[in-house]
Amino acid sequence: MIIKRVNAKQVSDSRGEKTIRVIVKTSRKFRTSAPSGKSTGKYEVKPYFRNLEGDIKFINNLRIDDINNLIQKHKGKALAQAFSVLSDIEKKLKNKIGGNSLFALEASILKALAYENGKELWKFLFSGKKIIFPRPVGNVIGGGMHGEGVNKKEPDFQEFLFIPNAGRFEENVRINEIAYKLAGKLLKSWNKNDEGAWITAKTNEETLIIMDKIRQVIRNEYKKQIDIGVDAASSSFYRNKKYNYKNY
Repeated sequence: MIIKRVNAKQVSDSRGEKTIRVIVKTSRKFRTSAPSGKSTGKYEVKPYFRNLEGDIKFINNLRIDDINNLIQKHKGKALAQAFSVLSDIEKKLKNKIGGNSLFALEASILKALAYENGKELWKFLFSGKKIIFPRPVGNVIGGGMHGEGVNKKEPDFQEFLFIPNAGRFEENVRINEIAYKLAGKLLKSWNKNDEGAWITAKTNEETLIIMDKIRQVIRNEYKKQIDIGVDAASSSFYRNKKYNYKNY
């Protein structure tokens, strides 16, 4: 595989905020935009070395021959070659670009390598392994740093999730959609946060009780199993060695 060009530019993410997109061109173009969460942990890597503009400029001035030399350097099994290339790229670009930029660059290169091996990316990553298809996780009710709630009250936990276990992926998606609509009806609120999750003034416990009711409806009426998950983002309300709950 020969990379002909690497290009980075600024785009908007789903919240309308600035992020980076990296395009790697071989015989065709492979694009990746870096996602970003609204809340970040204190141990997370910086998204950009100094700023977005600086990372874009750095990537646009990369020596393509250097990357191609790394690709040619690693021979052997395709997947092993791919991760060896990415490992070398990480060493080469350490402390020169941030985590978002590195992810977008590496993901685009990985997509290109998968294409060169005649596989979709997910099949390429599972090469030689038994494929266990993931279960979709639905972000149903939001709290924490993902909105203002109702009258400035909301659950302290950031995300309340449904994880269906109904067999086929399509059926899992369908069950998630049913559970999502039921949650809106039981909450009696049609307002959503920036991730599309319902917002509410209820406490963590009250929210989980509603989700358990929905789980029972799915089990009794649709004969399907659905699990409950939580992304507490607890560092957002951890202060002075204590968890400080505002809504209880």
